[in-house]
Formats: sequence, structure tokens, C-alpha cells
Amino acid sequence: MAKTRVLVEFGMGTSLRREDYTEAALRAIKDALWHNSVNMAELFGFPKEAMIIDAEIGVQQPDRVDTQ
Repeated sequence: MAKTRVLVEFGMGTSLRREDYTEAALRAIKDALWHNSVNMAELFGFPKEAMIIDAEIGVQQPDRVDTQ
């Protein structure tokens, strides 16, 4: 089955004191997932484990984000 986008969720994260771009990115991902109260998989008759989540992170200085 082909992937079909059914939901877009946005999150925001900051690290003002330490200016840690990695921590800010992690906070943004957690924020977006926390706001997602719609369980799309079960709505279409699939188990939660069948959900595929693609995350795109936008930051001012991408080279300062530890992707590992």
C-alpha cells in the first residue's frame, strides 16, 4: 500500500539559555507528537504500530543539530 499523508502536525521547541539546537529539535518533535490526539491508524482499521511518522525539522543552523 502506498503512503498517503492524512495528517500534518506542527511543534515548537526552544533552548534559549544554552542555545542547544539538538535539544530544541527534540522538544519540537515531542510537542508535535503530544498535540496529535487523532489516532489515524485505528480510524482506518490498522493497528497503531502500522503508523508511519515522517518528521521534518527546520532550524536556523542545521549544522548544529546532532542527528545521531
